Amino acid sequence: MGAIFTNLIGSRFGLAGIVTVLAGLVIAGLWLDRAELKADVAEREAQIGKLRADIEAQNAAVERMRADALAASQAAADRARVVLRPRPKPQTATVGALNDWLTHP
Repeated sequence: MGAIFTNLIGSRFGLAGIVTVLAGLVIAGLWLDRAELKADVAEREAQIGKLRADIEAQNAAVERMRADALAASQAAADRARVVLRPRPKPQTATVGALNDWLTHP
């Protein structure tokens, strides 16, 4: 085995062949690494797109919750205004009218 290797390196074409094979292996390795890196970049871009879509969905949900909370707050304020509005003065002309005013707020 060592003699074959020595004969290949010793000849001009053998050395050129070995250099060509080694260069081919290096280039093939770099090409495969580049393809793998492109796949990684594409995968990361897809993941970033998914995360951005998730963030937009969460932001939309937060905005809906804020709108619902504002509507509930407004409704509660309106109900409180109705409940806390002062009652009109009673008609004291008759006892029946006064009793009616006392029993029906």
